[in-house]
Amino acid sequence: MQEKKSQKCQNCRCEFAVGQEDLQFYQKIKVPPPTWCPKCRLARRMVWRNERMLYKRKCDAPSHSEELISIYSPEKKRRVYDQTFWWGDEWDPLQYGREYDFQVSFFLQFKKLLEEVPHIALVNVNPVNSPYCNQATQNKNSYFVIGGDFNENVFYAGFGFHCKDSADIYWVSNSELNYETIDCNKCSRLLFSRACEECHNSAFLLDCKNCNDCFGCVGLRNKSHYIFNVPYSKEEYKRQMQIISLGSYKELEKQHEKFSQHALQFPRRFVRMIRSINSTGDELEEAKNCHSCFDVLGGGEDSKFIWRTSGGFKDCYDCDHIGLNSELGYETSTMYPGNNVICSKNIFSGHHIQYSLQCYNSSHLFGCIGLRNKQYCILNKQYTKEEYEKLVPKII
Repeated sequence: MQEKKSQKCQNCRCEFAVGQEDLQFYQKIKVPPPTWCPKCRLARRMVWRNERMLYKRKCDAPSHSEELISIYSPEKKRRVYDQTFWWGDEWDPLQYGREYDFQVSFFLQFKKLLEEVPHIALVNVNPVNSPYCNQATQNKNSYFVIGGDFNENVFYAGFGFHCKDSADIYWVSNSELNYETIDCNKCSRLLFSRACEECHNSAFLLDCKNCNDCFGCVGLRNKSHYIFNVPYSKEEYKRQMQIISLGSYKELEKQHEKFSQHALQFPRRFVRMIRSINSTGDELEEAKNCHSCFDVLGGGEDSKFIWRTSGGFKDCYDCDHIGLNSELGYETSTMYPGNNVICSKNIFSGHHIQYSLQCYNSSHLFGCIGLRNKQYCILNKQYTKEEYEKLVPKII
């Protein structure tokens, strides 16, 4: 067992441990050990992430005055552009670049840049007829999808991935025709269910897998035509389901309450781990050597303190909302994908980036905001490769 050194969080004053493998990771990415505990580090990152508190404010783009929906409230000292203008070529983020001043702290200079560089109203990448999604990527004909990617005809969803024709879902993937489902994968025509996989034409299920035509069931595997965990013939199942009319709100509430009481009779797994090895946390899928990780979808490896991922990651600490095979991330929120990204937010297809925000298809950035297809920039000022590599170590 590795030796762990206990230290006191500088924020909440609680004790937390730093092990030898943690120190090896920090040395690998060349950062000092943390002085805040994992919970406080997560809270510090999440201060920068606004998912659902949306505001009406005026567009600050030149010759624009229309109102738009934004993650920034009107009183915030931010320039906010609508989606089309922000992505267009009528402005250049480099025009806000400035020389680094060694007489002023980096964070004061970054704050000044933060107030001057225009921000996109919503973090909504490549939408098609889906203007009111946030922290989302490539959704089509969808409305109020938060944190979800590659959905079509989906409404009021939190973290739906590759879903179609669904509404009111949370953490659902590769599914269609779902309503009021949570933590489900590869399901179709599923209603009011949670923690299910490959279930179809069913309602009110909990922790079921590969089930068809079931109602009010808990913990079933490879079953069909069950009602409240009791088997029926195909014909009798159809007759019973005709009696249960979910089109009536009164009947719906009745069945919901009946199912809630029925579910209390069954033991629950202490955590949900699927095809995971040597890992701790909850809601883990294909995780290996991942500790204190939660809501991992699509694999992860050799990481700690990770929350909400999709599409794979490796060698990451203290990150949330990352994936698509990201590696060597640290203290970063939203990285799809990224490599060697440190203390940053909303980095899409980037590598070797530190202390930066809302940058796309870029690399070797330090303290930059809103850049696209750029390299070797500091505080939004362009440098040569040699100048950049000489200046960054002096700043750090």
